[in-house]
Amino acid sequence: MSPADRCILLDRDGVITAVIPEGVKRPEDVLVLPFVVEALCELNRQGVRTYVIVHEPLVADGKMTEADLEAVHNRLREVLQEHEAELGEFVVATLPDGPATPAAKVKAGLLRKVGREHSIKLAETFYVGDEEADLEAAKEAGCKSCIVRSGRGFRTLRRLAMTGATPDLVTRDLFAAVAKIFPS
Repeated sequence: MSPADRCILLDRDGVITAVIPEGVKRPEDVLVLPFVVEALCELNRQGVRTYVIVHEPLVADGKMTEADLEAVHNRLREVLQEHEAELGEFVVATLPDGPATPAAKVKAGLLRKVGREHSIKLAETFYVGDEEADLEAAKEAGCKSCIVRSGRGFRTLRRLAMTGATPDLVTRDLFAAVAKIFPS
């Protein structure tokens, strides 16, 4: 992969921000996980493009508005910029989570969309997540998969061990994933 083609696809909750039970619905709910700033600064230093894949069913469920979601993302950018870390484009779907639109299918669609729109070679690109739906989405879209132990990752890895499903990479957190995927 040429330097200009280097990119990484990131889940938001559990990879970049802390998971909270009721969901990140307001700017005040944004809590950046440890070492995320350092990971993003390293990606920025290396010129790696970042895309944040967000399936936010709370909008469809009426628990937050599109404006609330935009405010959350603006706050996340502000917090990161305070530490000179830049985050790329948010790729968002606000479909409900249910049998007709399971999270893995929605996220796989978002991954394929960003691949098409930005000429990304998905087979050479990692999608970093913390849930089974992230692993399923990566496989369905043809991406490499990384599960981080932050967020819901420990629980996810226990369940994956029972099913036999394995990600391409398992790391402690986003910083460790960046070090493995893009060694400097």
